[in-house]
Amino acid sequence: MLFLLVIPVIVVVALAHQYLQIYAPSNLLVARVRESVPRWWTALGLLALGGSILFVMHLLAVAVAAGAPGLVNVLVLVLAWDALKILALAGWVAARRFIASVRRRGALGAECPPGDRSAIAGPG
Repeated sequence: MLFLLVIPVIVVVALAHQYLQIYAPSNLLVARVRESVPRWWTALGLLALGGSILFVMHLLAVAVAAGAPGLVNVLVLVLAWDALKILALAGWVAARRFIASVRRRGALGAECPPGDRSAIAGPG
């Protein structure tokens, strides 16, 4: 009987999760950045955005500590999550850009034909 009460809650939570995955601004940003070509400027812009969000989060946390309504803590948590997500995305873009630039220069053997390891192994 209790299981029948849980099913509607699970359905509502699943629908809310799906809605947020599609329409939340930070998720839209992540989807757009992951589809684009990695650039250093993108990584720097994401670092700046993540730092700005962390700064606003800190200001709100100080305001809560000074007596602001406790409901502001929810906003602090959402900003903290978004900042972590955006900073991780910046690291991911920078890593993709670094790997692409190294491969373009041939340092990882990307220009070698398949099976030919001579450029990687060296002479001898």
